[in-house]
Formats: sequence, C-alpha cells, structure tokens
Amino acid sequence: MPPLQVDVATLLEWGRIWRSDVGTPTAAGVPKPKAVNSFDKKQGMDFGMVFDTAFANALAAMLGDIPVAGQRRPAATAKGSIANDPGNLAATAITIGLGP
Repeated sequence: MPPLQVDVATLLEWGRIWRSDVGTPTAAGVPKPKAVNSFDKKQGMDFGMVFDTAFANALAAMLGDIPVAGQRRPAATAKGSIANDPGNLAATAITIGLGP
C-alpha cells in the first residue's frame, strides 16, 4: 500500500485549533468554549477525517486508482486559514509509512 500523505499546513492549522480555547460554533454561530490542548467532539471527528481521507486515497491507489467517493474538505482548511497559506514551510506533506 502506498504511504499516507498528510498535508503539513493542514496539521499546523489543526494544531492551532488544538491549542486554542475556542470550540465549534453553535447553530447561532457563537463558538462554545473548550479546554485548551483538546478538541471538542466535532473538531475531533473532523480531525480524524484528515487521516481517513489519507488512508482512503492510499488504499484506492493500491487497488488500481479507483475513485474515492464522498471526499470532503475538513473544517480546518476553510478559506482564510493558514492551511491555504503554507508560507515558508520546508515540506508540504508528511508521509506515514505503514510498513511492508
């Protein structure tokens, strides 16, 4: 299976969210407070989607480049976030080897 590719800028943005005390906004658009160095439930699910997508893409490549249905962009890569402005990053992706 090919290695997983995870964008460094996306991980940096998720790190910012992890370290903040701002949670997911309510239906009224008001962010709920959360403990620092944690995700609230929705943030945790969205963060997991980063790795779910990387795994799905690697598996699809291994199986003959089959299309991956239902891909979506995680919330941390929304317009205006640092994920869209990688700046001076030396690398743009992290490769996670799954072994032979």
